Parts: sequence; C-alpha cells; structure tokens
Amino acid sequence: MMLMRLNILLLLILSVPLFSDGTFNLQLLNRHAFVLPEGKIQVKFGYLRINDALDVFNIKEQQIGDLESKYGTMGDMTGAEIEVRHGLTKNDTLFLNLQQWNIAYSSSKLKNRHLELFERHLLYSNKYLTTFNTITADGGVIFDKADDLHITNDNLINNMIQKIKPGTKIKILDGSIIIDDLKLTFYDKDGDKIYPHVVTKNMSHSALFARLATGKRFSSKAILSLYAGIRRSKVTSRVEAAPIGENSFLDSQLKKLEPINFNRYETMVNVGIVYGLVFSRKWFAEFSYEFDKFFRGDDLTYMDTNHIIKASLTRAINRNLSIFAGGQIMFHQLNTDLPYLYNEYTKTQFDKKYGFINLGFVYTF
Repeated sequence: MMLMRLNILLLLILSVPLFSDGTFNLQLLNRHAFVLPEGKIQVKFGYLRINDALDVFNIKEQQIGDLESKYGTMGDMTGAEIEVRHGLTKNDTLFLNLQQWNIAYSSSKLKNRHLELFERHLLYSNKYLTTFNTITADGGVIFDKADDLHITNDNLINNMIQKIKPGTKIKILDGSIIIDDLKLTFYDKDGDKIYPHVVTKNMSHSALFARLATGKRFSSKAILSLYAGIRRSKVTSRVEAAPIGENSFLDSQLKKLEPINFNRYETMVNVGIVYGLVFSRKWFAEFSYEFDKFFRGDDLTYMDTNHIIKASLTRAINRNLSIFAGGQIMFHQLNTDLPYLYNEYTKTQFDKKYGFINLGFVYTF
C-alpha cells in the first residue's frame, strides 16, 4: 500500500435540492459550518473507483513508473460509501459515515472498513451580519480496521527485508530462501512447495476529533466556510513472517522471528476552506481544500503533512433526489486516511499522490 500513488483530477456532479425556506446545504462535503433543518434526513450513497482507465492524465505512471512490472498491480481501488445525516434539532445535526475500500497491493488487496460518527452543534447564527454569520462545533469518533494483508511477491518481500535489515544477504527467490550460496526450499507433507510470505496484521486506527467552523451564505446562491480541527489517534499494525503450507521445521524457525509492531499515538491538526455555488437553478458545485499537519515520533517526521482537494458539481433530479460524480486527490497519498500504513520503513513512499472518483446519489427525506 505504501507504493500506491496516482492522481486524478476531480470533476464532480452533485445535486442539491433547495429546502422549502429557499436555503440550501452542502451534500457531498461534510466539513463546514451549517446544519440541516430540524427533522430533515439525508442519505448519500457513493461508489468509489480508480484504475488506469480513469487516470486520464496518466499520473499513475508518472508516480510509480515501472514498479508494477516488478510488484504487480498497485493502487487500483473500488469501494463504497454510505452517509446518513439527521437534523436532530434546529441547532444539532448528526452525521454517520461508513466506507469500504478495496485497494490492490501486488497480488493482494487491502480491505479497509471506515466508520465516522460526529455531532454538529450550531453555536451562533445571525443572517444579518455581512461577515461570517454562523459558528459550529463538531465532535466525534473515527474507526478504521483492515483485514490481514498477505504479501507473496518475491520482489516486494525482498524490498521489505532490505528496509528492515539493510545489507542482509537473505532473499526470497520463487519461494526459496537464499542465503549467500545456500538455497533452502521447503515442502509440506504432500510434497507441495511452501512459499514463505509476509503478513501485516492488526491494522487499525481509532481517533477522537473536534472541529470548529465558521461560515456565510451569500444570498441563496453561495456558501463559504472555514474550519480548523484536531484529531488524536491510536494507530496499530504488526508485520510478521509466515509460510503458506505446513512444515514443522519452517514453522519453528519462523516463530523465532519477533513480529515488528508499529503501534503509536499521534496528533493531527488541520485547516480547510469549503465553497459551494448554485447555478442554473438545478446545478450546484462544491470545492474544498484541506491542509493536515501530523505530530508523530521523532523517527516519523519525514512526511508529516498532507494536502487534500475535493471538488463537485450537482444536478437536482427533483426536490428530494440528487445524483453526483466526484472525487478527491491527496498529495501525500493515504497519510491522512489510513495512518497505519505509515511507519519508519514505509515513510519514504508517502511523497506520492493518490486519488479516486466518487459516483452516487443523495436523497433527502
């Protein structure tokens, strides 16, 4: 996953039905200073995707070069997103976001499940002010959990071995362990060859976050919002060697290798700007930029920032249903979204870009 990188320009089409009072709200983005009217419920469904066919600017090749010829497919992603928003009162809105990402990594797939739950409270509102006239506060939790990732590609395993123990003469070749001129090949009780591999386990991320935002509506045509936030995270992951097959001697030797744990706590602060514009009555455009700054251990300062851009257009089908096509780009890969991928051995891979498109609909009840 540390080698994933690609970039896609974000062209989005999202629809925003007007509310009965003539106002409107952002629908694709949820980091802003506005709440839903009391009793309103919105449901957003998105299909997430990136591959070579969608990389219209060929940025994937620019980012990873010929790495796929050695390591296999890297970075292609499919996924889904569901978000539910409920206007609890005239001052409070509840947000629940669920996502599933399936990202190609050599011959394996990283499968991450994401949950984000937060409440937004309207602290202040005065529509007669000519400057920013709303202030909101968000507070919530984030959970990410990934399935075990099995790495079987010889080139990728050897690359990891050299990072963990530079200069070692141990390598894997077609499932055999090579130590100088010694070649060790293992078989199970049925005579089938055993292929040692590396497993990344216990990949998870949990966090508490708070965010303060201010915003302004310009007549009934535009929204502008600024926000700042802080996130405190617990990050876990563990790398260990394992065989594919059964061999008591090989098992006993691999058990002598201590797993490498990358557990840590970290803090992230961010600032962002969000802009929304209605045009041609049934079309709505959204744009956001966010800057993230991480505070990690002294050995993890190589890439401690990220820039995230999202953009959108909108088409209202009727007063309740909207369809959209959208996406985002991250300038330093998944540094923000999947922090368990970042550790002292992978940190130099996070200077690459990554992004995806998002297609779907929003329904307002």
